[in-house]
Amino acid sequence: MDAMFIVGGKNSANTRRLADLAQKQQTPSFHIEKLLQKWKYINFGPYNRIGVSAGASTPNWISIG
Repeated sequence: MDAMFIVGGKNSANTRRLADLAQKQQTPSFHIEKLLQKWKYINFGPYNRIGVSAGASTPNWISIG
């Protein structure tokens, strides 16, 4: 992947671990709790393939914003 989106709560240990693992792979990573708030600030131009992952207990409301 050229970049990773990790969706989940900022207080979720599982989600933070996923974001940490992505960063350790030197992949640009975006830990997103409220997608609509951050979406407009991300430059997608440099990325051809974007991976998406979510914490195990991420509630539905987090992914839609």
